[in-house]
Amino acid sequence: MLKLIVYTVSRKFPNVDNISTAELEQKLQSTSENQPKILIIDSRKEEEFSVSRLEKAKHFHFLASDQELKKFIQDNTEENSTSTDIICYCSLGYRSSVLADRINKLELDKVKAYNLEGSIFKWANENRPLQGAQGVHPFSYLWGILGLSLFKWQWTPDQ
Repeated sequence: MLKLIVYTVSRKFPNVDNISTAELEQKLQSTSENQPKILIIDSRKEEEFSVSRLEKAKHFHFLASDQELKKFIQDNTEENSTSTDIICYCSLGYRSSVLADRINKLELDKVKAYNLEGSIFKWANENRPLQGAQGVHPFSYLWGILGLSLFKWQWTPDQ
């Protein structure tokens, strides 16, 4: 089911490039000085972010204003960097695709935003490292069942 969701999200946002979980992990492990700097943005709700997140991820809600978005990017990228790849993720990829699309439409110098294909659900399902709990907030019962291994759930309905 996750593959179908990933496909549907990529069709909904044809102007947003995706990066695979394997590609991101490789970029994070690379020590090459020639590669662009990386900024990872978690676009989920604060309560989802507080359960677990990708290492070094910064939280930014995908519906914040463009002014807040520009300031966030300026505050979290290096001025003298040749370029920065911004990797956006959420639970499955919809909210992060919205955010990546918004960032790219700002046409900021030396910045390119990508959606993490399958987002944190795919990352967790592949047993890639997380900060916080080793499980993931499933967003809701429906989306959790559709995209996240039940063994990776870290949530109760009260949250």
